[in-house]
Amino acid sequence: HRRHADLPAGEVTEDEVAVAGRVMLARSFGKLVFLTVEDASGRIQVFCDKKVLGDDAFGSATRFEVGDWLGVTGVVMTTRKGELSVRAERLALLAKGLRPLPEK
Repeated sequence: HRRHADLPAGEVTEDEVAVAGRVMLARSFGKLVFLTVEDASGRIQVFCDKKVLGDDAFGSATRFEVGDWLGVTGVVMTTRKGELSVRAERLALLAKGLRPLPEK
């Protein structure tokens, strides 16, 4: 977050990163899926685009649920609204969340 704090909205970098964490929020909008992934260091949004991932990988992205542990490799970008994100190029389900997350 610190390294790309001044990245303008709608920009895609060349910086490839790998992140892993628990899915805290999942939103699907047709050919786009937004996942918020959290670990001990913080939260990051994962941007899943059907054009980038392809049909098979995008199909798995739509099936991730809150509580699942996810590994993502992709490039750093910001959305049109300015949200710092990782544009997913590869996704891996690390562990399935079998129980619902506890209440706050």
